[in-house]
Amino acid sequence: MEHVTFNSLGTRCAGDLYLPPTREPVPGLVLGHSGVMVKEALAVFAPYFVRAGFAVLDRRISCVVVQSPSVWNGWRYLERLMGRAGVHALRDELRQDWQRRYEGGQSARVPHLTLDHDSVKDAPDMSTRLFPTYRNEKTLDSVEHLLTFAPANLIHRLAPTPLLMIANGGWDPYHILEEAQSAFDRAGEPKRLEVLPYDVLGLYTGPGLDEAMTLAVDWFDLHLRRTPLAAVTPVPAYETVAAMTQ
Repeated sequence: MEHVTFNSLGTRCAGDLYLPPTREPVPGLVLGHSGVMVKEALAVFAPYFVRAGFAVLDRRISCVVVQSPSVWNGWRYLERLMGRAGVHALRDELRQDWQRRYEGGQSARVPHLTLDHDSVKDAPDMSTRLFPTYRNEKTLDSVEHLLTFAPANLIHRLAPTPLLMIANGGWDPYHILEEAQSAFDRAGEPKRLEVLPYDVLGLYTGPGLDEAMTLAVDWFDLHLRRTPLAAVTPVPAYETVAAMTQ
């Protein structure tokens, strides 16, 4: 694994580059985590793809896999978690935060995850121990952007880029299956939806992770190695078209 950096609109970003043991050109994959995690956590997933012969870090997107999708409409997502009254209270906090930033202050920081269920409530503390750079916090400025984040409104534009969606089929109040299914219905072909029988954390470890990674490797293998890319047809010469019409 090699630590690399790249520029993104003036911000210096860090990444980890994983390469298979070959000198031949191979397809490259971009792994990205949700807003709640840090890049070091992707070390759990990268070896699956490296063993399958992919390089893990690239920029040109020719195939997409999304695992445990959660936020398809930020406003609706927060209303599910907080209730309508909770979202209205949040908007009052945002107005105070706007004033604070206008006066030259910093945006307030709030917990990113507040997990009340017994099976997941210890996940943030465990993440902090596993990944020292992880902080279970976000700015209210980021929350404001979440309210307007709505990839469900754009997913139909992804086609013809192949899309595989791997969703949680067990108990999961954070990655809502119905939301994923609704977004999948709007996506164009080629696409595939796999619902695996695991709960909220089930696709991040153990057999659930193995199953999800097998599906992802097969999808990438199909569309990055075995499926020919659409050829670019040049504009024909006038003489060629004229001869065809004779």
